[in-house]
Amino acid sequence: MNYPANTIVITLSRPFKLNGEEVTELTLREPRVVDKLTYEKTAGGPLVKESTMIATLCGLNASDIHNLPAYDYEQLTDAVNRFLLPPEERESQSS
Repeated sequence: MNYPANTIVITLSRPFKLNGEEVTELTLREPRVVDKLTYEKTAGGPLVKESTMIATLCGLNASDIHNLPAYDYEQLTDAVNRFLLPPEERESQSS
């Protein structure tokens, strides 16, 4: 398997305006070690660090996801946590 090879598509609970366009889903890529290193170097508390990393994993700026509904943000954090499982366990946890 070639890492990072996976992405997860998160269907949002309702359309979200992003850069003037309505989006209904976000694609989150598998985190790499460099993402965790950047997380450590990011200024701010745990939620600031986490939201910045998640935005990066979605190819967005941190401010882009600040107005997401909390439910949709939780879907993104759950997806990140699934990526931290061994690959064979991820399949059984897919949504």
